[in-house]
Amino acid sequence: MPDLIDLTGKAVIVTGASSGIGGSTARLLHAAGAYPVLAARRADRLAVLSKELDGALAVPTDVTDPAQLRDLVTAALDRHQRIDGLVNNAGASLHGPLDRVDLAEFSQILQLNVAGLLAMTQAVSLLLPSVTATEFGDGMFTLGASPRPGMVVHSPDYAAGLVLRLLRTGEESFDIPHGPEQPGLAQVE
Repeated sequence: MPDLIDLTGKAVIVTGASSGIGGSTARLLHAAGAYPVLAARRADRLAVLSKELDGALAVPTDVTDPAQLRDLVTAALDRHQRIDGLVNNAGASLHGPLDRVDLAEFSQILQLNVAGLLAMTQAVSLLLPSVTATEFGDGMFTLGASPRPGMVVHSPDYAAGLVLRLLRTGEESFDIPHGPEQPGLAQVE
């Protein structure tokens, strides 16, 4: 295991921070002494989370809008004079029969999940989560359920713990196993 990086005082942008893995990651970053920079489209939820995290910087951001991305980076630099990490977590999904997919909605999902991700990324670690109980997919997965043999739906906190592992270790990538949560995977002390 590589040397651990102390997250105390580190400024870390978290996209998709208004719920799910992003919200959990922001909370864990704050608990680890970092300064999460909260980014998501839902300003009301960001404001609540910012208050919970002692006034963490909240910047309502649509990651598909380059001007808003520039504003996010500028705000983070203005507040913290640095950006030490990026949790590039914003995303959405469509569910339903292929013949009923609205092409305009599909295009928006591609913009958010592909172009937005690329626009936000410079050089960050890659975490490949398993099925997680979040609002993604309209909350279709229930914590602890087994949607397929060998799969168990994980909590956002579990995935967030592994995000912090990558930020602390600098590991290039990590593929979360699909089975039951293994809390020891996130323990890097």
